[in-house]
Amino acid sequence: MRKQISLNNLDIDKKEQVFLSFLSPETIYLNVQESLSLNKKVLKNEEISPNNYSSISGIVTKILEDKVEITNDFKEEEITNNKKKFDLNKATKESIITNLKKNNIKTTNDESLALLLQNQKEYLIIKCFDEEVGLANAPYIFGKNTEKLLALIDKLYSLFCFKKVVLLFKAKDNNLIKKCQENIGTYPNIRTKLINDYYPLKNEFINSLVFLNETNNDSLILSIYDILEIFYSLKNSLYDKPKVITVSGNALDKTYLIETKIGVKMTEILNNLVELKDIINIDSHYFLNSYLMIKRLDSLDNLIVTNDFKGIFFNKKVLEEACINCSKCYNVCPVYINPKNINSKCIKCGLCSFYCPSNISLLEKKGSGKHVR
Repeated sequence: MRKQISLNNLDIDKKEQVFLSFLSPETIYLNVQESLSLNKKVLKNEEISPNNYSSISGIVTKILEDKVEITNDFKEEEITNNKKKFDLNKATKESIITNLKKNNIKTTNDESLALLLQNQKEYLIIKCFDEEVGLANAPYIFGKNTEKLLALIDKLYSLFCFKKVVLLFKAKDNNLIKKCQENIGTYPNIRTKLINDYYPLKNEFINSLVFLNETNNDSLILSIYDILEIFYSLKNSLYDKPKVITVSGNALDKTYLIETKIGVKMTEILNNLVELKDIINIDSHYFLNSYLMIKRLDSLDNLIVTNDFKGIFFNKKVLEEACINCSKCYNVCPVYINPKNINSKCIKCGLCSFYCPSNISLLEKKGSGKHVR
């Protein structure tokens, strides 16, 4: 049994958002299963290992343990893959399943997207938000691709015979909701629903929010990232998927959303964007993919933008104080354990550390085997 914690009263998502792009890196670093030869010419969109495409054209300048360094030649020579013109109207249930299987497309929960769609459900629920606290990538991606994503969602409704499709939005994403509603009149089969900002959001809880606590387990729940995967898989251009990351944290006065490319070093992004170049010198802790202090990094030096990289948070360094026995950590624990003595039931959500007024890193205490007294 888990509870959901309301984050509505926190200010973490209320900062001004700044949109930036960094699409011409000097170098990228890509994982490879077999070594590429030094000085090999690589073209943009070339598949250098299964489902692993180069986001630039350039030359292999270093061969590392499991990566290659590709230096940009800034010529943007591109493999076209002889793509046929994409026509969503010609998509069939079979073509969607075949493309997903061929490309081994997984959901954000690492499940086979093809198998999930084949296991016929009555309802389709799509999360148009990031579940990790502080990220704002999903709303940005949905806002930029609203029309084509709605068209695909409507196609999925028809082909897979869903009774209802519901798009879920966090109540704070007002502008995105308005944009969606401006377009949704063309798609009468798609509904929208606003939900409060809860964490963590498990599928059972989402189901209860959509169906007003009625018992209904016959729903397929996907994220907007999953829908994006279906779109680019059908289009036969998985390498064209937009990559957006969030740069935020309590050490920054704004939230930055950066459109970039797979394989870029985070330090190159920060050093080359005028708005961000001073951030790297801020004396702060770095947390990966969530504001909740779940995964702390010692350095940004080797941090590379990968498919599962979502953002970096710069949080102020604060002195740890003695525990004041306020019980806030226990009150926000989704699995009802005392974080002062964390056990195996811990889901490592980071809420206890985030809410602690004494700035105790309770998750790190767990890793070290120490208890808080």
